[in-house]
Amino acid sequence: PQLLGEELITIIPFIALLTFFSVRCGLSRKVAILGAWIGSAVLFGLLHLPTYQWNLGQVLLIIGTARLVLTVPYLITKNIWSSTIAHVANDWLIFAVVLVAGAAGLKVS
Repeated sequence: PQLLGEELITIIPFIALLTFFSVRCGLSRKVAILGAWIGSAVLFGLLHLPTYQWNLGQVLLIIGTARLVLTVPYLITKNIWSSTIAHVANDWLIFAVVLVAGAAGLKVS
């Protein structure tokens, strides 16, 4: 449920920014999508500041970039479930890598 919530926290601002850029600013659809895509990723990253000890670089470069990738399924399908499934798969893959590395005796930090 939390990952669906994170998708909603991203997709709702994406749609709002898309509408703002295209309707209010009169930008072309492609430019509006790009602006909304980047803007929603930045917002998502900034929401993670407390989690990552207020490290602005980490939340924008790592979390924000990951958010850009995780929004692509929504952009392609216009279906929030596709981005939610991608988010779940991404997180599970990261957890699996950390668990396997830990089991193999590798230092994971």
